[in-house]
Amino acid sequence: MSKHHRVLTYNGKDKRETLAYTYLSHGNKDYGDKLLSEVAHQLYLTKKELIRLIDGELSREEYENILKIKGII
Repeated sequence: MSKHHRVLTYNGKDKRETLAYTYLSHGNKDYGDKLLSEVAHQLYLTKKELIRLIDGELSREEYENILKIKGII
C-alpha cells in the first residue's frame, strides 16, 4: 500500500470486500467536477456528501450509515 491509498475497514473487512473505495493522487490540489463526480460515485455518495466528507463534516458513522442504507455494507 502506498501513501496515495487509504483503506476504510468495516467489521475487519477491507475495501475489496465492501466495494467502496477510490484512489486519488496527492500531487494534484484541484479536482474538477468530473473527477469529483466519479469519486463520489465510487464511494456511493452524492457530490454534496463527498464535499462534506472532504471537508471533514461527514463522520465515519454517517458514511457507514449511507453505505448501509444503500446495501453496500
